Amino acid sequence: LIAGGLVYTLIGMIFFRKILLRYLPDHISAIVLLSIYLGTNAVHHLSLKNLETVNFLFTLACIITWLTINWYEKPRIRYMAGMAICAALMVLVKPSEVFILLIPLLWNFDGFKNRLVLFRQHWLHLAIACLVGVMLLLPQLSYWYFRTGHLVYDSYKNPGVGLDFLNPHIPQILFSLRKGWLVYTPLMVLALLGWYYLWKQNRKLFIPTFLYFLLTFYVVSSWTEWWYGASFSIRPLIITYPFLGLALGYLLKAWFEKGALIRSAILSLLFVLTVFNLFEYFQFRTNILDPYRTTSAYYKAVFLK
Repeated sequence: LIAGGLVYTLIGMIFFRKILLRYLPDHISAIVLLSIYLGTNAVHHLSLKNLETVNFLFTLACIITWLTINWYEKPRIRYMAGMAICAALMVLVKPSEVFILLIPLLWNFDGFKNRLVLFRQHWLHLAIACLVGVMLLLPQLSYWYFRTGHLVYDSYKNPGVGLDFLNPHIPQILFSLRKGWLVYTPLMVLALLGWYYLWKQNRKLFIPTFLYFLLTFYVVSSWTEWWYGASFSIRPLIITYPFLGLALGYLLKAWFEKGALIRSAILSLLFVLTVFNLFEYFQFRTNILDPYRTTSAYYKAVFLK
């Protein structure tokens, strides 16, 4: 199982690189890959803890994005069927990942009218994709129905834990010293700033990726156990890293064009943030940082220890 998890990680890395190279120069793609895999909590959850669902979801998100790119460049039924397979598998693993459908539906978005015309031209592709998706979902739905009498059944029964959309924990998710995303994965601040450059340079790419990130972030923030157990940083946000990686790449591309001094400064900053992330990961692995109960006072007491 562990070896299989590492294979999934490698497949995700290969497809992530393919996506980056389609829009960014090779040297920037390489920097983004190193930053995402070493400078974030992905270093933990896509390697040592690779049997958690986020590993498979990250890989499937990369594959469905790559197939989407290919379908919009050259519509083929096999690409659309592949997208349906990936989307269905993601929903089976985690039902809230239904938002991944925004990627194939809104990619290269140029208006609703043009999108409807495109889908009307390729209605057979959509029909086959729906059929493939239903066929993959059917065994699980049938099992639930015969065992519980319901087509959809929530098998995650953990008392006091669930979604509460009216009370999202956004400040804690971002800044809490217990498990805050930007505290333990500060490099993602640059990726968030990258949305601006993605909007300025490639708006058709910005619309689906940012909407997917926004909806996923809200769902993740709405989970009552917002610290997600013993995870390193906020584990489920790793699913959005293929798209945050694109945003980071567009930021690097824009800043690299400002001259050697700015280029050296941003590379130095990336290096420092990556080393800091790896050091906190070392603290996490050696139980200097408690995986559940780190408080502000405790975090300050063991800072850089």
